[in-house]
This record gives sequence, C-alpha cells and structure tokens, in this order.
Amino acid sequence: MTLLEYLDIQNLTCGQFGIQVDASKHTIQDLASGRRHPTTDLALRIVVATNGKVPLTSWVARGYGMSDRSRARRIRIRPVGHL
Repeated sequence: MTLLEYLDIQNLTCGQFGIQVDASKHTIQDLASGRRHPTTDLALRIVVATNGKVPLTSWVARGYGMSDRSRARRIRIRPVGHL
C-alpha cells in the first residue's frame, strides 16, 4: 500500500499524519504525491506509524531510497591548456 492510499483509507490529512511521524504537512504531501523521496529514517517512522501497512518496499518499488544527488554523481572534467 502506498502512503497516499493509507492516508485515504484512514481518512487522515497530511498534517495529522505528519504529527504522528514528526514531519511537516508539506513533507507528507510531497511524499504522498511522489514529488519527494523519504530519508531512511522517515521511511522507517512511516512503517512504524502505519503498523507496516506502508512498508519500506513501497518506497523501493517507486524508485525511492536514494537521493538524486547520490544516484547521479557527476565528474566534471575541465580542459587544461595546451601542453
């Protein structure tokens, strides 16, 4: 089950759930809509708060768990003057 499905079934607002997991309403909105990736710590707090109904695998299945920066580290090569 996804976070969005859980919130809908439980009739919880993002603000109410945010209080349960110690996160802002905006963070929960972004997570539920897929605009933001949870930290490992927050993903675990969500698992606990939902009694496992929103498992860690729900984030992995959506491609979450690794920030964009760590996924796409870029090496920049700058040209050196003529030798």
